[in-house]
Amino acid sequence: MLRQRSIGRKAVLWAIAMRWGMVLLPVLMAVALPAGCARLQTGLGVLTHLPSGDPASIRPGHYVTDPDHRFLMLEVAHLGYARVLARFERFAAEMDLDPAHPERFHLVARIDAASFSTGVAGIDEAVRRLLKVEAHPVITYEASRITRTGDNTARMDGRLTIAGRAAPVAVDVTFNGAAPNPLTRAFTAGFSGTGRLSRSAFGFSRWVPAVGDEVA
Repeated sequence: MLRQRSIGRKAVLWAIAMRWGMVLLPVLMAVALPAGCARLQTGLGVLTHLPSGDPASIRPGHYVTDPDHRFLMLEVAHLGYARVLARFERFAAEMDLDPAHPERFHLVARIDAASFSTGVAGIDEAVRRLLKVEAHPVITYEASRITRTGDNTARMDGRLTIAGRAAPVAVDVTFNGAAPNPLTRAFTAGFSGTGRLSRSAFGFSRWVPAVGDEVA
């Protein structure tokens, strides 16, 4: 857990729900700043706890992912018959966010390329070879621009680097809610994000068109 840079409190980036293509990463995630005077609530309090859906409720600060409340999924067409679902089991991100100063926004996410998983050993091994995980063990996404597109939505523009190749990738983000977490006493905000990419843009044209070029 990192200490918050802007206001001196710990922060936890929580709940990153994203469906990304072949190595996409978490976009705006959930965030948490501990409320120093908050108390752990009872079970009933947890059940009735409702975070605010107003983006103005987000506190400015530096945030990091909570490993127990985030996931990164991807989907790609296979042989024209089905959509293959996969995920990256291990990744982390940190973000500087101040709703009043979007120009100060910055996010960096790092994904363990070898943690790619479909649950099918043969597919997993083939994709790890494709990603060259031994030579390039980390997939990164870095963004310094975010543009509001609606009451609780935004577009994040950044660069995704896979196996040494980088390309611009945009992510559409939805703000889910924010409030002090009744279990951790940390102010927490949640975000979901979706994005699409062309894997051939990163040099991964193998198996096209049997396996789709677009990953979502």
